[in-house]
Amino acid sequence: MIVTITPNPAIDRTLHLGTLVRGSVHRAISESVEPSGKGVNVSIVLHRAGIPTLAVLPTGGASGHHLSSMLDAAGVRHLDVAVAGAVRSNTSVIEADGTTTKINEQGPTLTGDEVHDLVRAAMSSSAAGDWVAWCGSLPRGFAPGVLSDAIAVGRLAGTQIALDTSGSALASALTQPADHLPHVIKPNGEELAELTGRTLQTIGDVADAAAMLLERGVRTVLVSLGPDGAVLVQDGTSLHGLAPVSRVMNTVGAGDAFLAGYLAATHDADAGGSQEAAAVALESALRYAASAVQHTGTLTSGPDAAVEVVITPCRTDRPLDVPAHPPRASITTAATEHASGSISANAPTAAPSHLGHHEAPSRGGGPV
Repeated sequence: MIVTITPNPAIDRTLHLGTLVRGSVHRAISESVEPSGKGVNVSIVLHRAGIPTLAVLPTGGASGHHLSSMLDAAGVRHLDVAVAGAVRSNTSVIEADGTTTKINEQGPTLTGDEVHDLVRAAMSSSAAGDWVAWCGSLPRGFAPGVLSDAIAVGRLAGTQIALDTSGSALASALTQPADHLPHVIKPNGEELAELTGRTLQTIGDVADAAAMLLERGVRTVLVSLGPDGAVLVQDGTSLHGLAPVSRVMNTVGAGDAFLAGYLAATHDADAGGSQEAAAVALESALRYAASAVQHTGTLTSGPDAAVEVVITPCRTDRPLDVPAHPPRASITTAATEHASGSISANAPTAAPSHLGHHEAPSRGGGPV
């Protein structure tokens, strides 16, 4: 079973038009409305691929009822935690050339009791050996430290933890002792640069920065790089994958499909195993993501077997088409300045022995 938790779910409204011109009135060519939120997206993709999954999420207001109804119609198992605030709505505007502009609402403010109920629902829905994936932003009222504690409890219960978040939530989670850390994290290039304080200009830079997180105790780092593909780094393994597509229709949800593909390949196998198993998992992740970006909606109906994926050892000198730079004031500094063994721009790097980037609006060209 793969359990996903989406602390801040949404209803996604996608509008397609020719070209977006600021300050002008536009008439949409087509539109769609879908259940969303990063963990919800992961569960939808897994369900469509025939993999057992449960989506845990807070729901409130008329929009929350609408979200639950759409999940029911899609046949996705879900556990709703009632909250007073209304589920947010997000809007994506996709132009003919694939350029995506996304506007996300903040979502409700959760009370302490509502946060507790959500964490308790997540814990009670999983068993030892299950994957538990915490996905997406934290709503107001949900402190990063609570997420870190929930991950630690999940580890103690024997579940496998995947984390796909950003900002202070991700930085805080990585300040914990090694046995309280998530097994797998999925930053993109900008998030990895922010976490480590490093500028990422080559595939080798990405692999080295990811290796810093392995030093902290994370087992596997999956880095989605948009048109530059993706990198997987775990003990003794550093792989780069590409899945070029002829036309990008919609990048929204591609990172969620990417994580779903990885979990699909590892849910009944040893995710921390051999290089061959890691290559299979990265190939699956990229195939799911490449399939997703070729569809007009947020998510695809499943992985397309015709998608060509190429997996190779990381080539350290391969330049990135989209380099990533840390912000001037790294959020990691604020989140970890008083934590023992914190990650910083000055932390040492230990790269694997054979080492030779939240989804941003995109112009297309790659799957994740």
